[in-house]
Amino acid sequence: MSWTPLTQLLQPGAPALAVADEPLLTRADFAQACLSAAGALQALRLRRVALWFEDAAMLAVALLACWRAGATAVLPGDVQPHTCAALDCTVDGWLVDAPVPLPAPRQWRLADLRGTPLAPAELDPALGLVLCTSGSSGQSKHIAKTWRQLMDEVDALERQWPGMRA
Repeated sequence: MSWTPLTQLLQPGAPALAVADEPLLTRADFAQACLSAAGALQALRLRRVALWFEDAAMLAVALLACWRAGATAVLPGDVQPHTCAALDCTVDGWLVDAPVPLPAPRQWRLADLRGTPLAPAELDPALGLVLCTSGSSGQSKHIAKTWRQLMDEVDALERQWPGMRA
């Protein structure tokens, strides 16, 4: 298996390499989906987007599309009606692959986004996202992280458990 740094996932690379299966998603298809969604996010002028996906590969597409478009991805801890209502007033809209309890015009599916794909680029690790706790022990907390911080955390975990990267 070949390891590609996260910041370089949207640059040309091994196009036939699978990044997901069932359904098969090659690296070239993955990058194209990210760049197309990023172009649509820019066309819609979305700067802060909540993401809720049951499919991990589509969540990855949405995350990298936000990153490439310069939009902040916000990951809610759940999609309970009170959580969605509280978060909705802080975002420009939602990218989803399953219904959330909000008006339909506030939700987009990746397949429905239309825009000119952005060009491949190395991603800026200084940009960030927001992780929201579920609030199970009180008020939900919003934790801002840069992509650099997340990459450093993954590197620390890989050092803790050597041999995990193939």
